[in-house]
Amino acid sequence: MNFIEYLFSYKTNIMIMRHQEEMIETLKDEVEYEKYKRFKAQNGLRQIQRLLSEYEKGGSFYAPIYRQIKEITDRNVEKKLSDEIFSHYTSNNSK
Repeated sequence: MNFIEYLFSYKTNIMIMRHQEEMIETLKDEVEYEKYKRFKAQNGLRQIQRLLSEYEKGGSFYAPIYRQIKEITDRNVEKKLSDEIFSHYTSNNSK
């Protein structure tokens, strides 16, 4: 009788472990998807910030909507070291 109980509990535990492994895989997929979404959002913000910075090089521009967009992007974009190093560098000059 104990052997039958052992087999039943073993089978039950195996099923529970399979379910948990499936849940782990699902959660890993969700994490990867969220990382991908965050990466895409950051790239979009960085592109907007670069465009605004390039636009400002032509002279100062003080429209209220422009300033609001600039403040939001500056506050929310994660800058990389390359942004700081290469922000003033173009192919035409070395400064």
